[in-house]
Amino acid sequence: MRYEWALKNAPTYELRPLFRGPEAATLLRSAGRAATRRDIATRAWQHVVPDDLSSLTQVASFEGGCLTVAVTSAPARYWLYQHTEQLRQALGRLLPALHKLRFTAGPGSNGHDEDPAEG
Repeated sequence: MRYEWALKNAPTYELRPLFRGPEAATLLRSAGRAATRRDIATRAWQHVVPDDLSSLTQVASFEGGCLTVAVTSAPARYWLYQHTEQLRQALGRLLPALHKLRFTAGPGSNGHDEDPAEG
């Protein structure tokens, strides 16, 4: 009896979507573009990176003309820093929007996230 009364008199809530209308469409389109940019950048990176370094790198992002690549090995990251300009030129042919190439410490690395040339 108490249960039925509580069920009848329980508050009801109207559920509304977090995003709807044009806001949802804009959000989904921008998320799709970001994934597409990253996918295209990943394919381009795999095309220009030496095979022996490919397994040590992963494209983290491609935003605002800056390609960020996570590198799990410090010696590999150093080699990439030394060859940044050649890599940027090769990538520039495949990614015309590319202006900057950036390398960061990736998962499993020692955690240093600085440019050895600046360090």
